Order: sequence, then structure tokens, then C-alpha cells
Amino acid sequence: MKPSLPLSRGSILLLVLISSAIVLTVTVAFFNQFASAVRAERFALAGAQARALAEAGIDHAISALDEDEAYAGESDIPLGGGTFSVSVSGAVGAKRLTASGFVPDSVSPLAQRVIRVSVSTTSPGRHGPGSPWAAVPGTYVFSE
Repeated sequence: MKPSLPLSRGSILLLVLISSAIVLTVTVAFFNQFASAVRAERFALAGAQARALAEAGIDHAISALDEDEAYAGESDIPLGGGTFSVSVSGAVGAKRLTASGFVPDSVSPLAQRVIRVSVSTTSPGRHGPGSPWAAVPGTYVFSE
């Protein structure tokens, strides 16, 4: 006498296919979540780099103002893994600086950050040794 099987022919194949589909779905969901986390981290890093570039633009503008008070700004200055642009407006002794940092560049930026600050020759707390320029308290504005 043959032993009887409780499952009919082909039912094991069906069970294996269903189990494989479940494992595949969970695996794909895991890798999608991992890819999203990597992408988010890349954007966060690019944002931090763009902010650092904008801050470097402010420092560059203040140094340029030390050399020439008629300095009006520059565009697409390369630094590290990105670029920054600076614009300067205002009167003698009081300037409004706007610096934009771009990663990797201003043509197709992955991230962009803008910093605006007013500087004057009459504010306390100079930028550096021998620099007549200092930020006016309460005028630092950061935007994404």
C-alpha cells in the first residue's frame, strides 16, 4: 500500500511560489527604504555643504571689502565641491551682503543655501585682525 499524502500534486509548488513572492516583496521593500535613506542623506550633506559655501562667500566678501570698499560681488566662484556667488549693496560704511552656495554648481544645483547679513564699519566686533567690517547684530538671515 502506498502512503497517502494530505496535499495534492502541485500544491507544494504553489506554496513555494507564494512564499517566494512574500520574501521577494519584503526584500524589495527593504532595499527601497535603504535607497531612500541614502538619497535623503545625500541631500542633507549637499545642504550642509551649500551652507558652508554661502558662509565662505560672506567671509570672502568681507575680505574683498577690506581691500576695496567699492567691491560689488562675484558669481560662480569655485570652492571645494561647489560654487558660491556674492552680491554687495549699500552705501559707504554700511553694506548688505548676500551669498548663495551651490552644490555642485549654480547651473544644476543639488542644493542651494542663501545667507544675508548687514555689515558696517561702526559695529563692534570686527571680522578679523585689522578688518574694519563687522556684522550688524540681528541681521544674519539664513534661507534654504
